[in-house]
Amino acid sequence: MSLVSEILQIFFGSMVPILEQRAIIPYFIVKGEINDFLVIFIALLGNFLIGIIVYLIISPLIDKLKEYLLARFSDKIWIFNIIVKMINYLFNRAKKNADKIDKTKFWGLVLFVGIPLPFTGVWTGALAAYLFKLNKRTAILGIAVGLLLSATIVGGATITGIDLFSSENKYIERFRNDEVK
Repeated sequence: MSLVSEILQIFFGSMVPILEQRAIIPYFIVKGEINDFLVIFIALLGNFLIGIIVYLIISPLIDKLKEYLLARFSDKIWIFNIIVKMINYLFNRAKKNADKIDKTKFWGLVLFVGIPLPFTGVWTGALAAYLFKLNKRTAILGIAVGLLLSATIVGGATITGIDLFSSENKYIERFRNDEVK
């Protein structure tokens, strides 16, 4: 595959919810066709861009859509109730997780985005930052620092794991040679 194609896959793959950079970085580092640090950098850029888009555009749109639909169709269309329940579920899930963010604001957002666990990450973190009305500077800086933390953890763990378990590792070779004797 061409270098440009690989870079685009990393960039856009890191924007996908759930996958984000916590899946893209290990995949492309293990694949080994692009420099490890370039993979991490490109994934950071893609993940940061989607974080900004979610915080500045998608979150307010979802909020306005919910208000509009609720005011206009709540008692008229049965499917609307299902849509509102889905939107409420997304917001409630973000609010439930966002209790961690509300107490410490900036550092809570950094840790929430930065610790690579299920249902954390830039999508949920950006939505929570919007719901808690963090100012733009705090939200964007918190997202950026959290993404750096996450990329460091994921990239470091992947590179360390590859190094530990590769056939060129002298410690593993020594262990294998001891086993043979």
